[in-house]
Amino acid sequence: MTVERKTAFITGAGKGIGYGIAKTLAEEGYDLILHSRTSVQGTEKLANLARTKGLKAHLVQGDLSNVQEVEQIFRRISDLTQGLNLVVSNSGLTICKPFFQITPQDLDQVTGLDWRGSFFVTQYAAKLMVEQKTEGHILLITSNQAHMVYPDGSMYGSVKAALSHFTKCAAVELAKHRIRVNAISPGYTDTGDPRMGEKESTYSAIPIQRWCTPKEIGKAVVFLDSVWSKSITGTELMIDGGGSLTCKDDREHTG
Repeated sequence: MTVERKTAFITGAGKGIGYGIAKTLAEEGYDLILHSRTSVQGTEKLANLARTKGLKAHLVQGDLSNVQEVEQIFRRISDLTQGLNLVVSNSGLTICKPFFQITPQDLDQVTGLDWRGSFFVTQYAAKLMVEQKTEGHILLITSNQAHMVYPDGSMYGSVKAALSHFTKCAAVELAKHRIRVNAISPGYTDTGDPRMGEKESTYSAIPIQRWCTPKEIGKAVVFLDSVWSKSITGTELMIDGGGSLTCKDDREHTG
């Protein structure tokens, strides 16, 4: 029996969590469409890896906070594949600041990419899946801060909370089109980004006392997109070592 190869589109795939998800999908045999706005070197590396495995890999660029550019990206995707199966909306901007220091520019940046960008990536992905008659799957990468009250998190956490609710609303509306919508909410993730600081200094706020890895998140994406998850929609999977279960105050590190 021939197993149909799937095509996945991953935003923010050039580094961090998005890179880890895309790399894992390549290892699982997905054809890839890789988005980045600035981290082109990372997406080129991923594309080369995928091609050595006999997979298709394409690169797209654009500012996802600009709806016209989102539309252009999906026109390009429509030309590249006749069946878009999976979209991972991963791109996001983390700005955590004291409430009185947040500027209109800060709010515009975070809501523009994390909320507005994710919303319209989901909308245009769903439109294309309907046009292509694909039983598709859309996954939003959010944050455990959607369910926690961190110091300096009034803006970032609130935007992530909006995405969590949006996941459920979109899942209900798109179910009639056989499109599933889910979310993954990581906590501290070992991406190698120096801004995250020392892992051990955060362990008092994480019951399991470890950070998750981008590959673990990638494996969760694979599971949620598998035949074993066909009845899972509108669900948010927390991957944070139990951090969102506690009320520990970790003022120096907001993951």
